[in-house]
Amino acid sequence: MTIDKRNELVFQGHIIDSYKRCGGHARKWATELMVGMPDLICALPGWGVHLVEVKHRPEWRLGRDYPNPMTDKQRYEAGLYRNGGGRALGFVVVGSDKALGSSLVVFDPLLPQIQLVRSVYYVPGNKYNINDLLGAA
Repeated sequence: MTIDKRNELVFQGHIIDSYKRCGGHARKWATELMVGMPDLICALPGWGVHLVEVKHRPEWRLGRDYPNPMTDKQRYEAGLYRNGGGRALGFVVVGSDKALGSSLVVFDPLLPQIQLVRSVYYVPGNKYNINDLLGAA
């Protein structure tokens, strides 16, 4: 397993913990045998169940535009869930290799370019405020 993949898994754990701290629930799907499937299945009051693909780009900075980091297959799968009436989101962790100093950004997984504007910072002891990130009640 590459260092990038291990870092992504660590951040997925932080995101799962963040959902719990915000009154929701999240779990890692066993997606290793299914190419393109979202990383996490999540639920949050005001949002219901939704799927999240997580990317880690420590060199990216807030306030900029970047190419969508998802693969064609990941975007295709997200589109299938959306077309079926579900919610599929992209999250990208930017700004740091460590949780401290990083930001979690939400983006539309179907767009070719993403804007790093809607974000929350990692706060020790509280993780990422998913309610603020998604605008949930």
